[in-house]
Amino acid sequence: MAPDVVGETGFGVHSLIEDYHRLADYLPNFETTIERLEPIGDTMFATTKVRLVLSAATLQRTFPLLAPSEKQND
Repeated sequence: MAPDVVGETGFGVHSLIEDYHRLADYLPNFETTIERLEPIGDTMFATTKVRLVLSAATLQRTFPLLAPSEKQND
């Protein structure tokens, strides 16, 4: 893998691996597949598809401001 690979949060192979570790920690039920590889000059672009399952608990932890408060439930 090229050392100048671009990930979600930075550049380099180490950053890309950290992104996938974080994703696996937060969303253990995900699947990534490569849809297309396209060489453009000296660069290889990859298009991927990600499938994941989000539980109610995951949504509440990830987006706590969107969870209904006790006042809203009354």
